[in-house]
Amino acid sequence: MSPRSQELVSRMPADMKELMSDSSPVLDLPKHLVPLAEKDAAWLEETLRRIHFFQDLDDEGRKALADAMEVFSFEDGVEAARQGSLQGTHFFIVSKGTFVVLRNGQAKSEIIRGGAFGENVVLLTGAQSSTIRAKGKAEAYGMSGASARKLFVLQHQQKHKASNGAVNDAISSGSCWLLQKLTPYQIQRLFDAASTQSFASGETLFSAGPV
Repeated sequence: MSPRSQELVSRMPADMKELMSDSSPVLDLPKHLVPLAEKDAAWLEETLRRIHFFQDLDDEGRKALADAMEVFSFEDGVEAARQGSLQGTHFFIVSKGTFVVLRNGQAKSEIIRGGAFGENVVLLTGAQSSTIRAKGKAEAYGMSGASARKLFVLQHQQKHKASNGAVNDAISSGSCWLLQKLTPYQIQRLFDAASTQSFASGETLFSAGPV
């Protein structure tokens, strides 16, 4: 066990530490993957919009995330996450059926279509606070946390590539006297904050009127 994992275990309650000593095999999530399964992309994008964890993504980011997610199918009683495990790898959004949330072996709640679990893996922690078990046959859209992080980095780079180029052009041209007066720190802040926006033909950007 890595030093980081040992630190996490040391902070757990006694009942969680007991679960950590469980010799049960690691969950084999890839075997539940349904290759080339059809996805309801529009529904998935809208669901991502409503989940707090992903609300800061723009439409393009949500579409990319939805496109990358895959379909997983779980038979009745099969676990998609196990309490106490530090090896969680995927997050899921339920698309069909029901999953039961258990803590210390006791059923606490149920997750139905549109509900999510395992989002913490995107934040580099695979610690599982609950066991998630299929109640009857159930399906979920899933994605590994590592893949999600790579996608977020790529989205950030692509989003800022165009805007940074525009800022560079504006500074280099000398056409805007305000930009010439910026300090290096202010210029860096401008690069960090700049983003591109699209406008339809004829759309008004600013309207004349009182300040």
